[in-house]
Amino acid sequence: MNIRPHIWSLRLCLMLVLLTGNGCLLIPIKEGGATSGRKVEAQATGAWHAGVTERRQVMRQLGEPYAEFGDLRVMVYEWVVVSSYMPWILPGQYSSAFGVLDVRQEHLLLVAYDEAGKVRGFDVVHHNFGRVRERCESWLKSERLAPAVIARPDGGGAVKPGMTSLVVYRSGTWSEIINPFPARVLVDGKLAAELDRDQYTRIHLPPGTHTVSCWMKAHPDDASSAMTLRARSGQTHYVGIHVDGGRGSTTLEIKAVADEAGAQAIRAMSREPSIPPVGSAGATR
Repeated sequence: MNIRPHIWSLRLCLMLVLLTGNGCLLIPIKEGGATSGRKVEAQATGAWHAGVTERRQVMRQLGEPYAEFGDLRVMVYEWVVVSSYMPWILPGQYSSAFGVLDVRQEHLLLVAYDEAGKVRGFDVVHHNFGRVRERCESWLKSERLAPAVIARPDGGGAVKPGMTSLVVYRSGTWSEIINPFPARVLVDGKLAAELDRDQYTRIHLPPGTHTVSCWMKAHPDDASSAMTLRARSGQTHYVGIHVDGGRGSTTLEIKAVADEAGAQAIRAMSREPSIPPVGSAGATR
């Protein structure tokens, strides 16, 4: 069987689709395992009941959450799966190039609880744009689960004796204009802040070795970078995030910066409150 005519037919169909309508074709697929994070299957939450299940039971079953906002009283578990394929084609005069991109979908399991630590509600939601905190706020509001009073705490206040101060900043460059997404800052795998261009945050850590990483939604693939920080008691460490949106893709680099250079870099930036660990000063247990 000569498959060449079929290949050219496929190319022609793809070209027509990509050059008309909204310019892309998405082929949905059955979701498989997570490409990042830990996927929470439906049966894992089957025995949960509002007003009965406790926050500590959820953590005992699923482990530490990806993020937790003590003022909102909500925990977040996160994972990413490939949800569809997107064929692409670049037609040329004598030849053409084509391929298929994986389209990823981020899922968040949101678990709301009350002052006593009892679960009030939970759901798995899609998250495509914006900050994780904003997605939690909109979900709590839609489900009428938001606390009556929200006083957003800041994990970057006065440093406790024996702790380390970590300053993470994201400098803005012209190439970032094509990527409006915030850069997530994670410490030891847990969300600590979400930074836009020309923003910085201050995080307090116990002395020791920590993994500081950043992640950003990007095209065609999500971008990430990580480094090891050896935090020393009583010191301030500066870490910079550099985003490069040129050459058709987004890359991230996170690295330690000298104290003088870091202090100078954040002078003209706005400060974004960090997310304090639940149970620490300024956070709700």
